[in-house]
Amino acid sequence: MVLLQLKSQFLDRLTPLYDAEEVARFFELLLNTFESKKRIDLALDPQLETQQLPRWNQAMDALERFEPIQYILGETEFFGLPGLMPPIPNPLRCRLQPQQRKRILVHRPHQRCIHQTFSIDKRRQL
Repeated sequence: MVLLQLKSQFLDRLTPLYDAEEVARFFELLLNTFESKKRIDLALDPQLETQQLPRWNQAMDALERFEPIQYILGETEFFGLPGLMPPIPNPLRCRLQPQQRKRILVHRPHQRCIHQTFSIDKRRQL
């Protein structure tokens, strides 16, 4: 499939769910990751084709489920430093000694929760 047609399909499917500029940026990130191409490559050669159509369709499906783009790409950038996305741990499996006083910050974007903070100390158990 020609990448320009794929871009049009990508925008049509995701623009109702996201801002148009955000969808365009998602496409650029996926283009760089899946095809190792930049936006200028697509502009210079409008007939570029992809051999990874199933991967693109999986990414569109994941974005329709509001999965973070970083998890789709499998990596992220933090202050200009590349990094891999760790799996999100299940906070219920976290085992702490009751005598320890800890504050645990759990961020669960896949459940659309902002942040939950749990406090564990000797007097109180969760």
